[in-house]
Amino acid sequence: MTRLPTRRALALAAAAALGACETQPTHEVLSVVDIAPRQMEVGDRVVIRGSGFPQPGDIRRVAVTLTGSLARPGLAPCARPVSVTLTDPPEGERTYDPASGTERDAVYATSTMHLLRVHGGADIEFTLTEELLHALTTCVGERPPARAPHATVGLVGPRAGVSVRVETMQGTTLSSSQSLRGPRLDLLTPWGREVAEGREARTGADRALAAVGIRLAETQPAEGGLQIERVTPGSPADEAGLGDGDVMERLDGVTLLGVTDFRPAAGGDLAVVSVRRGDAVEDRALRVAAITRAASHDVVATAVLLLVALAVVAFGMSPTRGLLGWLGQRLLPARPHAAAGRGWREALRGAWGRAAAAVAADAGFASAAVASTALAVPFAEFLFDANVDLGAAHIVGVLASLSVAALSARVEMNHPTLAATLRGAARRAAFELPAAGAVVAAVFLSGSIDAQGVSAAQGGAPWDWYLFRGPALFALGAAHLAALAPLAVDVRAATHRALRGAAWATLLARSAYAAALVCGGMRLPGLTLGEQGASVALQMLGAVALLAKAWGLAGLARYVAPGATAAHPALRTTLALRHLAPLTVIAAVLTLVGDAFAREAPAGPRELAVTIASLATFAVVMAGALLVTRRPLAAATLRA
Repeated sequence: MTRLPTRRALALAAAAALGACETQPTHEVLSVVDIAPRQMEVGDRVVIRGSGFPQPGDIRRVAVTLTGSLARPGLAPCARPVSVTLTDPPEGERTYDPASGTERDAVYATSTMHLLRVHGGADIEFTLTEELLHALTTCVGERPPARAPHATVGLVGPRAGVSVRVETMQGTTLSSSQSLRGPRLDLLTPWGREVAEGREARTGADRALAAVGIRLAETQPAEGGLQIERVTPGSPADEAGLGDGDVMERLDGVTLLGVTDFRPAAGGDLAVVSVRRGDAVEDRALRVAAITRAASHDVVATAVLLLVALAVVAFGMSPTRGLLGWLGQRLLPARPHAAAGRGWREALRGAWGRAAAAVAADAGFASAAVASTALAVPFAEFLFDANVDLGAAHIVGVLASLSVAALSARVEMNHPTLAATLRGAARRAAFELPAAGAVVAAVFLSGSIDAQGVSAAQGGAPWDWYLFRGPALFALGAAHLAALAPLAVDVRAATHRALRGAAWATLLARSAYAAALVCGGMRLPGLTLGEQGASVALQMLGAVALLAKAWGLAGLARYVAPGATAAHPALRTTLALRHLAPLTVIAAVLTLVGDAFAREAPAGPRELAVTIASLATFAVVMAGALLVTRRPLAAATLRA
């Protein structure tokens, strides 16, 4: 009998509690089934589809929460998930009530500016703003935010997903029964196109692919991902089980929308790559430690090159002349009793002897070339990664050349005047005007103004250089190289040591610039920039190739310097303005118009036409070089 009142009291208390809860009931009746689009940028409308959403007039407040794991190309994944909640109207926002004349909490049903737009009971829509994008692409506590071409937010895991919560005008709270999990959202940043198209990002991705032994196919699948054309046997990709024809969809959670997305985080040993083979998608552990280049090779190669440079410099002071002459006599020994039918051999021996004597007489030039190359090659890694703006480099080179010309004009005169100084700079500017045409053509053809972009558009073989890509381009390149001859004249005529050093430095810098612009730069035959950048040895070899081209062009300018010195400066200026300038304009117009028509042609015929033009131009130039040297040989044959 004593327990009955207790049970009745408990029942009454429970009923009272239930009655109190009826004022704020919560019913999990909403369902979220999809979010679209999966790839979005600032300004896009994002739609959350589901069912059970109330009509806009019945809503007091609505909230959408997005939570997921953040991954970005080249950066380590965030340690904590990113989470953003959109509330409409925001908590604490108040509105004026005309009926009562007071302010009260703002409600969705009477608001006019909606952050979240509810359409019937089917979906909720919002716009991806810059603030929302920043919140979704920045790790918690990250300062400053990293810049990446895009970010992937994976709605996977127990704490991730998209959830919706609605407060009705009747005081009921509705929430989604479970969060939407599974989709991956790719957020394209406003600076994404700039970063993705940056040559540094492309080179880094190519280098990573080459380091793990992956060569991509020429055409990529329309549905996304990177298709593998070939996997190098024994490479990290081969060890991970990747094969020819596989499609890589994600790398460490980052959706591979393009080549620039294949950039593992620095300092990691393993990366998880999601591979699609047929209809199956598997995660593979890819060893990416090979991307980190060892410095020991660099140190050893540097030491060897420095020793070679010192030996050449020390040996080239005086014994080099005798050594080259001795080699010339031993390699092609003279035969006075040779038959008359072998006169060309005697001529060749005479030509060799004269060439050896010329090189021996300029042993300082050869020693400086080898020494400066060996001293610069240790910094090949920095040189390879340098993204020099060719426009700025050209302006600096032109100003340096004009300064040297002005100083040379002042030094040559016993009583220098300002008019004579300006006249010397103006005469040099006459050669710089035609040279600018080659810069415009190279930038237009490559679609880039940086050194990496122009080099990537060319090839390692001579017939793949812009200099031999076509007759018009050869004319432009020749006009650009003609600007080096006056610098060589300054080197030859300079009597003051400081002025001679400045002329030498300007000549070498302009020659290196010309080599990068029209002679392929650091490109090696048969290799992409990524494959070349993946190896320290190949980088150093590329630096040797670039500096060898630069010294070759400088040597060519020195070869023609005596003839240019013999001509009056006014005659050289007339030659530049009356002949080189019109030739440059015609060649530039032909190049730009021809390229515009070539862009409209299919890829196969266009590449074939470029190859034929390149080989034909290279063959004609080589034949012309032989014809030029044939006359001295014929004269020597007659004398023999």
